[in-house]
Amino acid sequence: MRPGLGRRLKQQAIEIAFPRAAGSEGNERARRIVRDRLVEAGLRVEEQSFSYDLKRAFRAIRWTLRGAAVAVGFSAALAANRPGVASLALVAGILGGAVLLCWAPGAEKLYAADGPTSTANVIGRRPASGRRRKTLVVLAHYDSKSQNLTFPWRMGATILAIVGTGGLALCLLFRMLPVEIELPALVGQVGGALAGIALVMLSTLRNENRSPGGIDNAGSVALLLELARELPDSIPPDIELLLLSPSAEEDHMVGAMRWLSRNLATERAGGAEIVAINLDGAGSPGRAVAMQWFGFGQRFGPTIIRAAREASTALSIPMRRIWLPPAVGVDAIPFVHRGIECVTFSSGSLGRETMAVHSAKDVANNLCERSLENVYRLVHETARRLTT
Repeated sequence: MRPGLGRRLKQQAIEIAFPRAAGSEGNERARRIVRDRLVEAGLRVEEQSFSYDLKRAFRAIRWTLRGAAVAVGFSAALAANRPGVASLALVAGILGGAVLLCWAPGAEKLYAADGPTSTANVIGRRPASGRRRKTLVVLAHYDSKSQNLTFPWRMGATILAIVGTGGLALCLLFRMLPVEIELPALVGQVGGALAGIALVMLSTLRNENRSPGGIDNAGSVALLLELARELPDSIPPDIELLLLSPSAEEDHMVGAMRWLSRNLATERAGGAEIVAINLDGAGSPGRAVAMQWFGFGQRFGPTIIRAAREASTALSIPMRRIWLPPAVGVDAIPFVHRGIECVTFSSGSLGRETMAVHSAKDVANNLCERSLENVYRLVHETARRLTT
Protein backbone atom coordinates (compact mmCIF):
# COMPACT_ATOMS: atom_id res chain seq x y z
CA MET A 1 0.00 0.00 0.00
CA ARG A 2 1.16 3.51 -0.73
CA PRO A 3 2.16 5.80 2.18
CA GLY A 4 -0.42 8.23 3.50
CA LEU A 5 -3.29 5.94 2.50
CA GLY A 6 -5.61 6.90 5.37
CA ARG A 7 -5.08 10.62 4.77
CA ARG A 8 -5.71 10.23 1.04
CA LEU A 9 -8.90 8.22 1.65
CA LYS A 10 -10.24 10.90 3.98
CA GLN A 11 -9.49 13.63 1.44
CA GLN A 12 -11.41 11.68 -1.20
CA ALA A 13 -14.32 11.32 1.22
CA ILE A 14 -14.35 15.07 1.92
CA GLU A 15 -14.84 15.67 -1.81
CA ILE A 16 -18.18 13.87 -1.76
CA ALA A 17 -19.37 14.74 1.77
CA PHE A 18 -22.32 17.04 1.09
CA PRO A 19 -26.09 16.44 1.18
CA ARG A 20 -26.89 14.14 -1.77
CA ALA A 21 -30.26 12.46 -1.33
CA ALA A 22 -31.43 10.59 -4.42
CA GLY A 23 -33.09 12.93 -6.91
CA SER A 24 -31.38 16.06 -5.55
CA GLU A 25 -28.86 18.37 -7.22
CA GLY A 26 -26.25 17.12 -4.73
CA ASN A 27 -26.94 13.56 -5.84
CA GLU A 28 -26.21 14.51 -9.46
CA ARG A 29 -23.01 16.22 -8.43
CA ALA A 30 -21.88 13.17 -6.45
CA ARG A 31 -22.70 10.86 -9.35
CA ARG A 32 -20.48 12.90 -11.68
CA ILE A 33 -17.59 12.75 -9.20
CA VAL A 34 -17.86 8.96 -8.87
CA ARG A 35 -18.15 8.52 -12.64
CA ASP A 36 -15.13 10.70 -13.36
CA ARG A 37 -12.95 8.89 -10.78
CA LEU A 38 -13.87 5.49 -12.22
CA VAL A 39 -12.99 6.73 -15.70
CA GLU A 40 -9.64 8.01 -14.40
CA ALA A 41 -8.99 4.54 -12.95
CA GLY A 42 -9.14 3.12 -16.49
CA LEU A 43 -12.39 1.18 -16.11
CA ARG A 44 -15.22 0.86 -18.60
CA VAL A 45 -17.85 3.10 -17.04
CA GLU A 46 -21.61 2.98 -17.49
CA GLU A 47 -24.46 4.86 -15.87
CA GLN A 48 -27.88 3.24 -15.55
CA SER A 49 -30.70 5.66 -14.84
CA PHE A 50 -33.89 4.67 -13.05
CA SER A 51 -36.82 6.24 -11.25
CA TYR A 52 -39.01 5.11 -8.39
CA ASP A 53 -41.82 6.10 -6.03
CA LEU A 54 -41.54 5.47 -2.28
CA LYS A 55 -45.10 6.52 -1.43
CA ARG A 56 -46.47 2.99 -1.72
CA ALA A 57 -43.68 1.53 0.41
CA PHE A 58 -43.90 4.22 3.07
CA ARG A 59 -47.67 3.80 3.21
CA ALA A 60 -47.33 0.03 3.65
CA ILE A 61 -44.65 0.38 6.32
CA ARG A 62 -46.53 3.11 8.17
CA TRP A 63 -49.79 1.16 8.38
CA THR A 64 -48.05 -2.14 9.08
CA LEU A 65 -46.26 -0.60 12.05
CA ARG A 66 -49.44 1.04 13.33
CA GLY A 67 -51.36 -2.20 12.87
CA ALA A 68 -48.66 -4.06 14.76
CA ALA A 69 -48.86 -1.46 17.54
CA VAL A 70 -52.62 -1.99 17.84
CA ALA A 71 -52.21 -5.78 17.87
CA VAL A 72 -49.50 -5.65 20.55
CA GLY A 73 -51.52 -3.21 22.63
CA PHE A 74 -54.64 -5.38 22.33
CA SER A 75 -52.59 -8.42 23.35
CA ALA A 76 -51.22 -6.60 26.39
CA ALA A 77 -54.72 -5.59 27.49
CA LEU A 78 -55.93 -9.20 27.36
CA ALA A 79 -52.76 -10.81 28.75
CA ALA A 80 -54.07 -11.20 32.30
CA ASN A 81 -57.50 -12.73 31.64
CA ARG A 82 -57.47 -14.17 28.11
CA PRO A 83 -53.92 -15.31 27.31
CA GLY A 84 -55.01 -17.48 24.36
CA VAL A 85 -56.64 -14.60 22.48
CA ALA A 86 -53.81 -12.30 23.52
CA SER A 87 -51.29 -14.73 22.04
CA LEU A 88 -53.10 -14.83 18.68
CA ALA A 89 -53.17 -11.01 18.54
CA LEU A 90 -49.47 -10.87 19.37
CA VAL A 91 -48.55 -13.41 16.67
CA ALA A 92 -50.57 -11.41 14.11
CA GLY A 93 -48.73 -8.23 15.05
CA ILE A 94 -45.31 -9.86 14.95
CA LEU A 95 -45.85 -11.56 11.59
CA GLY A 96 -47.14 -8.37 9.97
CA GLY A 97 -44.14 -6.35 11.09
CA ALA A 98 -41.59 -9.06 10.35
CA VAL A 99 -42.41 -9.16 6.63
CA LEU A 100 -41.29 -5.56 6.18
CA LEU A 101 -38.79 -5.07 9.00
CA CYS A 102 -36.74 -8.11 7.93
CA TRP A 103 -36.79 -7.07 4.26
CA ALA A 104 -38.59 -10.20 3.02
CA PRO A 105 -37.93 -10.74 -0.72
CA GLY A 106 -41.62 -10.29 -1.57
CA ALA A 107 -41.55 -6.78 -0.13
CA GLU A 108 -39.36 -5.69 -3.06
CA LYS A 109 -42.53 -5.46 -5.16
CA LEU A 110 -43.37 -2.28 -3.28
CA TYR A 111 -40.45 -0.57 -5.05
CA ALA A 112 -40.87 -1.95 -8.57
CA ALA A 113 -42.81 0.93 -10.15
CA ASP A 114 -41.23 3.98 -11.77
CA GLY A 115 -41.95 7.32 -10.14
CA PRO A 116 -41.01 10.96 -9.58
CA THR A 117 -37.54 10.38 -8.07
CA SER A 118 -34.86 9.97 -10.76
CA THR A 119 -31.24 8.98 -10.18
CA ALA A 120 -28.62 6.58 -11.54
CA ASN A 121 -26.27 3.75 -10.61
CA VAL A 122 -22.63 4.07 -11.68
CA ILE A 123 -20.72 0.96 -12.77
CA GLY A 124 -17.02 0.57 -13.54
CA ARG A 125 -15.91 -2.70 -15.14
CA ARG A 126 -12.59 -4.48 -15.61
CA PRO A 127 -13.53 -7.28 -18.05
CA ALA A 128 -12.11 -10.74 -17.56
CA SER A 129 -9.42 -11.85 -19.97
CA GLY A 130 -10.41 -15.05 -21.75
CA ARG A 131 -12.93 -17.34 -20.08
CA ARG A 132 -14.44 -15.71 -17.01
CA ARG A 133 -13.89 -17.82 -13.88
CA LYS A 134 -15.66 -15.61 -11.34
CA THR A 135 -17.26 -12.17 -11.02
CA LEU A 136 -16.35 -9.98 -8.07
CA VAL A 137 -18.68 -7.06 -7.34
CA VAL A 138 -17.50 -4.36 -4.93
CA LEU A 139 -20.13 -1.76 -4.12
CA ALA A 140 -20.65 1.37 -2.03
CA HIS A 141 -23.71 3.62 -2.32
CA TYR A 142 -23.07 7.31 -2.96
CA ASP A 143 -26.36 8.83 -1.78
CA SER A 144 -27.06 10.17 1.71
CA LYS A 145 -30.08 11.16 3.77
CA SER A 146 -31.15 12.66 7.06
CA GLN A 147 -34.23 11.60 9.01
CA ASN A 148 -36.63 13.21 11.44
CA LEU A 149 -35.71 10.46 13.94
CA THR A 150 -31.95 10.41 14.45
CA PHE A 151 -30.02 7.17 14.84
CA PRO A 152 -30.26 6.95 18.68
CA TRP A 153 -34.03 7.49 18.62
CA ARG A 154 -34.57 5.09 15.74
CA MET A 155 -32.44 2.29 17.16
CA GLY A 156 -33.77 2.90 20.67
CA ALA A 157 -37.35 2.57 19.44
CA THR A 158 -36.48 -0.59 17.49
CA ILE A 159 -34.82 -2.19 20.52
CA LEU A 160 -37.69 -1.14 22.79
CA ALA A 161 -40.22 -2.68 20.39
CA ILE A 162 -38.28 -5.96 20.28
CA VAL A 163 -37.66 -6.15 24.05
CA GLY A 164 -41.20 -5.07 24.97
CA THR A 165 -42.77 -7.56 22.58
CA GLY A 166 -40.42 -10.26 23.87
CA GLY A 167 -41.42 -9.53 27.47
CA LEU A 168 -45.10 -9.77 26.57
CA ALA A 169 -44.55 -13.02 24.65
CA LEU A 170 -42.65 -14.53 27.58
CA CYS A 171 -45.39 -13.56 30.00
CA LEU A 172 -48.07 -15.16 27.80
CA LEU A 173 -45.99 -18.30 27.33
CA PHE A 174 -45.62 -18.84 31.07
CA ARG A 175 -49.35 -18.26 31.62
CA MET A 176 -50.34 -20.86 29.00
CA LEU A 177 -47.81 -23.61 29.80
CA PRO A 178 -48.33 -26.04 32.71
CA VAL A 179 -45.39 -24.73 34.72
CA GLU A 180 -45.12 -23.34 38.22
CA ILE A 181 -43.27 -20.22 37.06
CA GLU A 182 -45.62 -17.31 36.40
CA LEU A 183 -44.61 -13.78 35.55
CA PRO A 184 -46.84 -10.97 36.87
CA ALA A 185 -49.34 -9.83 34.23
CA LEU A 186 -48.01 -6.31 34.70
CA VAL A 187 -44.73 -7.36 33.06
CA GLY A 188 -46.52 -8.24 29.84
CA GLN A 189 -48.81 -5.23 29.98
CA VAL A 190 -45.96 -2.76 30.45
CA GLY A 191 -43.85 -4.49 27.81
CA GLY A 192 -46.69 -4.45 25.30
CA ALA A 193 -47.50 -0.80 26.00
CA LEU A 194 -43.89 0.27 25.53
CA ALA A 195 -43.59 -1.80 22.34
CA GLY A 196 -46.76 -0.21 20.96
CA ILE A 197 -45.48 3.30 21.66
CA ALA A 198 -42.16 2.46 19.99
CA LEU A 199 -43.89 1.07 16.89
CA VAL A 200 -46.04 4.19 16.55
CA MET A 201 -42.90 6.33 16.87
CA LEU A 202 -41.18 4.34 14.09
CA SER A 203 -44.23 4.80 11.85
CA THR A 204 -43.55 8.58 11.77
CA LEU A 205 -40.11 8.12 10.18
CA ARG A 206 -39.45 10.20 7.05
CA ASN A 207 -36.40 11.00 4.91
CA GLU A 208 -34.84 14.43 4.42
CA ASN A 209 -31.73 15.88 2.72
CA ARG A 210 -29.66 17.60 5.40
CA SER A 211 -26.90 15.04 6.00
CA PRO A 212 -23.43 15.40 4.40
CA GLY A 213 -23.13 11.62 4.83
CA GLY A 214 -19.53 11.46 6.04
CA ILE A 215 -19.71 8.09 7.80
CA ASP A 216 -22.72 7.10 5.69
CA ASN A 217 -21.30 6.77 3.11
CA ALA A 218 -18.56 9.09 1.82
CA GLY A 219 -15.80 7.11 3.53
CA SER A 220 -16.91 3.90 1.84
CA VAL A 221 -17.12 5.61 -1.56
CA ALA A 222 -13.54 6.76 -1.08
CA LEU A 223 -12.54 3.14 -0.45
CA LEU A 224 -14.41 2.03 -3.57
CA LEU A 225 -12.59 4.59 -5.73
CA GLU A 226 -9.21 3.58 -4.30
CA LEU A 227 -10.01 -0.09 -4.94
CA ALA A 228 -10.93 0.84 -8.51
CA ARG A 229 -7.33 1.95 -9.00
CA GLU A 230 -5.63 -0.89 -7.13
CA LEU A 231 -7.73 -4.06 -7.47
CA PRO A 232 -7.41 -4.60 -11.24
CA ASP A 233 -3.68 -5.27 -10.81
CA SER A 234 -4.16 -7.36 -7.66
CA ILE A 235 -6.57 -10.05 -8.83
CA PRO A 236 -6.19 -12.66 -11.62
CA PRO A 237 -7.05 -11.61 -15.20
CA ASP A 238 -9.81 -14.24 -15.52
CA ILE A 239 -11.87 -12.41 -12.87
CA GLU A 240 -14.58 -10.00 -14.02
CA LEU A 241 -14.36 -7.01 -11.68
CA LEU A 242 -17.30 -4.67 -11.16
CA LEU A 243 -17.07 -1.50 -9.08
CA LEU A 244 -20.69 -0.55 -8.45
CA SER A 245 -21.86 2.64 -6.77
CA PRO A 246 -25.63 2.48 -6.41
CA SER A 247 -27.85 5.41 -5.63
CA ALA A 248 -31.04 5.23 -3.51
CA GLU A 249 -29.62 2.84 -0.92
CA GLU A 250 -31.01 5.23 1.64
CA ASP A 251 -34.44 4.78 0.04
CA HIS A 252 -34.73 1.12 1.02
CA MET A 253 -31.95 -0.17 -1.26
CA VAL A 254 -33.83 0.64 -4.47
CA GLY A 255 -30.64 1.24 -6.48
CA ALA A 256 -29.21 -2.21 -5.73
CA MET A 257 -32.58 -3.81 -6.52
CA ARG A 258 -32.74 -2.02 -9.86
CA TRP A 259 -29.19 -2.99 -10.81
CA LEU A 260 -29.80 -6.64 -9.96
CA SER A 261 -33.13 -6.76 -11.80
CA ARG A 262 -31.59 -5.22 -14.91
CA ASN A 263 -28.21 -6.98 -15.01
CA LEU A 264 -28.15 -10.20 -13.00
CA ALA A 265 -29.22 -12.54 -15.82
CA THR A 266 -26.44 -11.17 -18.04
CA GLU A 267 -23.82 -11.39 -15.30
CA ARG A 268 -24.79 -15.00 -14.62
CA ALA A 269 -24.54 -16.02 -18.27
CA GLY A 270 -21.85 -18.65 -18.68
CA GLY A 271 -22.31 -19.97 -15.17
CA ALA A 272 -19.47 -18.08 -13.49
CA GLU A 273 -19.84 -17.62 -9.74
CA ILE A 274 -20.67 -14.13 -8.45
CA VAL A 275 -19.53 -12.86 -5.05
CA ALA A 276 -19.99 -9.34 -3.70
CA ILE A 277 -18.41 -7.08 -1.10
CA ASN A 278 -20.43 -4.14 0.16
CA LEU A 279 -18.90 -1.09 1.88
CA ASP A 280 -21.09 0.89 4.25
CA GLY A 281 -20.12 3.02 7.23
CA ALA A 282 -16.38 2.53 6.77
CA GLY A 283 -14.28 5.12 8.57
CA SER A 284 -16.25 5.33 11.79
CA PRO A 285 -13.60 5.28 14.55
CA GLY A 286 -12.95 1.82 15.93
CA ARG A 287 -12.33 -1.73 14.82
CA ALA A 288 -13.13 -3.10 11.39
CA VAL A 289 -16.53 -4.80 11.18
CA ALA A 290 -17.99 -7.53 8.97
CA MET A 291 -21.75 -8.05 9.01
CA GLN A 292 -22.28 -11.81 9.28
CA TRP A 293 -26.03 -12.19 9.97
CA PHE A 294 -29.20 -10.16 9.47
CA GLY A 295 -32.87 -10.41 10.40
CA PHE A 296 -33.58 -13.66 12.20
CA GLY A 297 -30.39 -15.64 11.74
CA GLN A 298 -29.91 -15.22 7.98
CA ARG A 299 -26.27 -15.35 6.85
CA PHE A 300 -24.77 -12.83 4.42
CA GLY A 301 -21.91 -14.96 3.09
CA PRO A 302 -19.97 -17.69 4.93
CA THR A 303 -17.31 -18.01 2.20
CA ILE A 304 -16.55 -14.28 2.32
CA ILE A 305 -16.54 -14.24 6.13
CA ARG A 306 -14.01 -17.08 6.13
CA ALA A 307 -11.75 -15.18 3.71
CA ALA A 308 -12.15 -12.01 5.80
CA ARG A 309 -11.15 -13.82 8.98
CA GLU A 310 -8.04 -15.17 7.25
CA ALA A 311 -7.22 -11.68 5.96
CA SER A 312 -7.76 -10.19 9.41
CA THR A 313 -5.31 -12.66 10.94
CA ALA A 314 -2.72 -12.26 8.18
CA LEU A 315 -2.78 -8.46 8.41
CA SER A 316 -3.13 -8.30 12.21
CA ILE A 317 -6.21 -6.10 11.79
CA PRO A 318 -8.83 -6.87 14.48
CA MET A 319 -12.28 -7.49 13.02
CA ARG A 320 -15.65 -7.87 14.73
CA ARG A 321 -18.43 -9.94 13.19
CA ILE A 322 -21.88 -8.54 13.93
CA TRP A 323 -25.60 -9.10 13.45
CA LEU A 324 -27.65 -6.53 11.53
CA PRO A 325 -30.95 -6.19 13.43
CA PRO A 326 -34.42 -5.99 11.84
CA ALA A 327 -35.44 -2.63 10.35
CA VAL A 328 -31.85 -1.83 9.32
CA GLY A 329 -31.07 -2.26 5.61
CA VAL A 330 -27.87 -2.46 3.57
CA ASP A 331 -27.31 -3.09 -0.14
CA ALA A 332 -26.06 -6.61 0.63
CA ILE A 333 -29.59 -7.82 1.42
CA PRO A 334 -31.00 -7.79 -2.17
CA PHE A 335 -27.90 -9.69 -3.30
CA VAL A 336 -28.41 -12.40 -0.68
CA HIS A 337 -32.08 -12.68 -1.64
CA ARG A 338 -30.89 -13.66 -5.12
CA GLY A 339 -28.48 -16.30 -3.91
CA ILE A 340 -25.30 -14.17 -4.08
CA GLU A 341 -23.00 -14.04 -1.08
CA CYS A 342 -22.51 -10.41 -0.12
CA VAL A 343 -20.86 -9.24 3.10
CA THR A 344 -20.83 -5.64 4.27
CA PHE A 345 -17.58 -4.25 5.69
CA SER A 346 -17.74 -1.29 8.03
CA SER A 347 -16.00 -0.01 11.16
CA GLY A 348 -16.59 1.55 14.56
CA SER A 349 -19.05 1.05 17.38
CA LEU A 350 -21.95 2.96 18.90
CA GLY A 351 -19.90 6.08 19.55
CA ARG A 352 -20.62 9.75 18.87
CA GLU A 353 -19.73 9.48 15.18
CA THR A 354 -22.06 6.56 14.53
CA MET A 355 -24.84 8.27 16.49
CA ALA A 356 -24.58 11.23 14.10
CA VAL A 357 -25.51 9.09 11.07
CA HIS A 358 -28.61 10.31 9.18
CA SER A 359 -28.29 13.78 10.67
CA ALA A 360 -26.66 17.07 9.72
CA LYS A 361 -23.83 16.16 12.15
CA ASP A 362 -22.58 13.27 9.97
CA VAL A 363 -19.67 15.28 8.58
CA ALA A 364 -16.45 14.10 6.95
CA ASN A 365 -14.39 15.23 9.95
CA ASN A 366 -15.95 12.34 11.87
CA LEU A 367 -13.99 9.91 9.69
CA CYS A 368 -10.94 8.23 11.21
CA GLU A 369 -7.95 7.86 8.89
CA ARG A 370 -6.72 4.72 10.64
CA SER A 371 -10.14 3.04 10.42
CA LEU A 372 -10.42 3.91 6.73
CA GLU A 373 -7.01 2.42 6.05
CA ASN A 374 -7.71 -0.74 8.05
CA VAL A 375 -11.00 -1.43 6.29
CA TYR A 376 -9.37 -0.77 2.92
CA ARG A 377 -6.50 -3.18 3.61
CA LEU A 378 -8.89 -5.82 4.96
CA VAL A 379 -11.21 -5.61 1.94
CA HIS A 380 -8.30 -5.59 -0.52
CA GLU A 381 -6.82 -8.75 1.02
CA THR A 382 -10.25 -10.42 1.29
CA ALA A 383 -10.89 -9.73 -2.41
CA ARG A 384 -7.51 -11.17 -3.30
CA ARG A 385 -8.18 -14.34 -1.31
CA LEU A 386 -11.66 -14.74 -2.84
CA THR A 387 -10.30 -14.60 -6.38
CA THR A 388 -7.08 -16.67 -6.20
